[in-house]
Amino acid sequence: DRILRTLEDLVASDPTDASRVTALASEWIARGEPARAQALIDSLAHEDSAEGALAAGRAAIDARLFDAARTHLERANTLAPSNADVLDASADLYERMGRSADAQRVMQTRLAALDASDAASHDLEARLVASWARGGILAEQREPLRTRANQGDVRALRLLADVERRLGDVDA
Repeated sequence: DRILRTLEDLVASDPTDASRVTALASEWIARGEPARAQALIDSLAHEDSAEGALAAGRAAIDARLFDAARTHLERANTLAPSNADVLDASADLYERMGRSADAQRVMQTRLAALDASDAASHDLEARLVASWARGGILAEQREPLRTRANQGDVRALRLLADVERRLGDVDA
């Protein structure tokens, strides 16, 4: 109970701190009170704030309240379409839910908006290839990537190189 009181005091001192809200929500879930956890996370979301909806979505992901996370992230996307942080959180949500195809679709949407030289692009490319590998569809990506790489698509060439490396490791 001491931990719970401490977490409640921390949230009371700053109810907009997503990390504090997430910690308290996780404690409520561990104690078998997911409704209290969800109400707490929902308090982060402000009606017209993409940032608040994103914070609530991330907190819900961390608390493993996936339906709530999806609702908040959809709201954040409505308020800030194609926002990079919302797309990243959505991909994370889908991955945690085991919905690889949806995660990959979101990552590809995010990649399309990034310059191929952007450092975030490289990280997201690696994440996408890892998702393909987890989903067992790595080999299927080889030919479409080869076609795009042969047309001068630098990103496709990098993705293809990563796919080839991973397939080489698998075949070895």
